[in-house]
Amino acid sequence: MKFYISRAKYPASFIVDFASLSRHAGVVDFSSGEGQIGHFAIVRFTHIGNFQVDYHEQPLGAQGKGLVKQGLEKIHQFLS
Repeated sequence: MKFYISRAKYPASFIVDFASLSRHAGVVDFSSGEGQIGHFAIVRFTHIGNFQVDYHEQPLGAQGKGLVKQGLEKIHQFLS
């Protein structure tokens, strides 16, 4: 299963021009590559405008809280 992520808002059932959007989209792909080992994905929008996808086999629990904390610290540094 493959999902595309974008920094845009569209109403439900809106037809999107994928060719123009795909250059900037993040891809979560559970059917190939790293995604085959995972059942969970964390998608982050980086400070340089890219999407970073990390795959995991199990729910993150405490690890997820650590990632959130790291993300908040990076946002704080970026804004300072």
